[in-house]
Order: sequence, then structure tokens, then C-alpha cells
Amino acid sequence: MTEDEALRHLGGSDEPAARRAFDTLYQRYLPFTESALRRKFAYSNAADVENAAQQAFLKLWQSRRSLTLSDLPSWRGLLSATARNCYIDILRSSRSTLPPEGIDEVPPDERPFVLEIVDRLALATMTRRLSYAADVFWLGISRKRPVEEHRRRLLAARLFYLEGADLDETLDLLNRPRPGVRPLSRSMLAEWLDAPDILLPLAYSVLYYAPAALTAHLLELPEETSAETLDALLTDLTSAESPLPVCDQWTHQEAHAILWRYYRNASPQREPGIPQSTLNLEELYHIFDRCRALFPFSSQMADLLQGTQGELAVQCGPSQPGLWRRLAFQYRYLDELAHQDIEERIAPAAQQVDFLISQTVLQGWLSSRRLLEALAQTCAELLEEYNDE
Repeated sequence: MTEDEALRHLGGSDEPAARRAFDTLYQRYLPFTESALRRKFAYSNAADVENAAQQAFLKLWQSRRSLTLSDLPSWRGLLSATARNCYIDILRSSRSTLPPEGIDEVPPDERPFVLEIVDRLALATMTRRLSYAADVFWLGISRKRPVEEHRRRLLAARLFYLEGADLDETLDLLNRPRPGVRPLSRSMLAEWLDAPDILLPLAYSVLYYAPAALTAHLLELPEETSAETLDALLTDLTSAESPLPVCDQWTHQEAHAILWRYYRNASPQREPGIPQSTLNLEELYHIFDRCRALFPFSSQMADLLQGTQGELAVQCGPSQPGLWRRLAFQYRYLDELAHQDIEERIAPAAQQVDFLISQTVLQGWLSSRRLLEALAQTCAELLEEYNDE
């Protein structure tokens, strides 16, 4: 769902569409809202900024049917103003708790969804913090670097190392006018590209495929295909008498199986398995063999090694497990994949730098929550820094 579509559906009577619209706007505008608050309140507390941004979204959901928003600039202006008022209220009350006060004023039939939003907002915040701690611990990114600067550094590295842009071309692309963003000097760009903490985050950003992204790749859908689009496609393939074609490479039955296997993480070997399929087990295994042959991980790693002229291999070779543990952590604890699925995603890239990824290695990392225990100290330190802000 595009932002314009989300804006149209937000205040509509179609409740499922309104919820999808809210999810779309939340995912795309939460960073914008937090950034606007940090600019407005120079000495803001990070926890209060997050809380104010979340409460702003909740307030706008509760009042969605009375909103009259003609375009995205109107939405951004209203969101910023609401978040600013929420932050001021937090400062006045010196409280930073969810759910927001006034839950009793929400119509009873809407309270379950409001509380569901609260849970999802809290989970999204926790997931972001956990992912950030994992990036610090295993990929070596600086704890003090602003998120927006880190994203610009990754973009610069992708343009320079993978897209073939030279220093001047990369600088030109990064310095296109953007409100509130300072132009980058040539010397600073060179410093970014030579920084010791850029190649592993670049490699992770290229090699990690979320379930929706991998499924879109296999079905030859656009890279930016959303979860909502895949949900709708799965529904169409499951219930429609004449489902729309997906791509030339797969039949409807095969596309249905791929969506369940790689997007919904179902498996013929585990419960719950792939439902409503007329394909037998042998046919399913043949489809998944074809999918593994289409996995992008090996070719992406080859491009990374070529683009970085082998420098990446030094940072993730046999005695450097950080990148591979970061991927294993993401796939196991945040995407909840089985060990075999994790091996299939990591091993093709790792073997190009002679790093062995096997079921035994993964069992050693993931059994008894060893990766979580290794990350715990970094999480504690970051939380302490976060609370001190």
C-alpha cells in the first residue's frame, strides 16, 4: 500500500483497510516523527521522544474518522504537531508509560485494537533496540553515531563499492538538496568509505533478506513488494477461482507453496505445514530445490568481494565470525527460522571466504541461547547509556 493509498483508507469505514493503512504510515513515518522531535527539542530524552511519537500515532488513530487530510504534507504537519504536543504533555507530567492515559475514553469496541497497537508499538521499539545492539556487538558500528548518518554511510558504501560510482559521483548523489541535511565534503566521504566499521554493516545490509524480501525475489516481484501485497497475493491464490498470474516461472500452485514456505515460514517437515496444496511431498521438495538454486546470497557475496577488492574477506574470514553470527541471530531470534533454513541462507555466502557454516556450528551458536547471552552485556550497556540521555 502506498502512502497516498494509506491516507485515503485511514479514515474509511473499511476497518481492515484502515488498519493496514495505519501500519503503513506508522512504519514509514515513525523515524520521521522521532527525528522531528529531536530537532525541535535539542536536549530531549530518547525514551520520551519514542513515547511521544508512539502516542501521537495512537491519538491520530483514535481520531482518524474526523481527520480531513488532503495530501501527505498535511499528514506530516498534523503528525509533527501532535507529536510535539504529546512530548510537551510528557514533560509536564514526567511520565513515559504506555498505554496512554485516557484509554477509558476510547469507544469500547475499539479498545482491543488500540491495545493491540500499543503492544505492536512496544514490540517494534524493542526489536529496533535489539537489532541496534546486535549491530554494535557483531558489526562494530559506533554507539554514538546518529541513525540517519549511519544510513547515509551505508548508501555511500553501496554506491561506491557495489554500484560502480566513483568518489565524485557518490558525492554528487549524496549531496542532492535535502532539508536539514548538511552537504558532505569530499574528504569526509573518503573518511566514511575508509572507516573500519563500514564493510560489515554493508555486507549485512546486502546479505540479509527478510522473509518478504526473499519471497518477492523468488516470485520475481519488485524488490519493494510489501507484506500487505504478499498477504493479498496469498489470499488470492488460496481463495480465488481464477487467481491472477504471479510470474511466468511458477504455476499458481507453486507460487502458493513458495509463499507459505518462505513468507509464512511453513515447512512440509514441521507443523503447521503448507495447507491446501494438491502437490505431493516430492513435488514440494522439487519446488524448494528450484528455489534454493535461485537464492541470491552467493551472487550477492561475490559482488561484495569484487566491489571491496577482497577487503571484506579479511573482516569476515575464518577467524572473524561477527557478520555470520549477526545473520544467524537475526534469522533465528527475530525471523524465527529453523537451523536448516538459516544454514541455507548463510552458508552459500560464508563458504566464499572459507567460513564454515553447518548445522553443528549453528547448534553451537544457538543452543542454550549463547548468542543472546553474548549480546546481553552490550544490551545492558546501551540501556544504561539510553537511560542516562
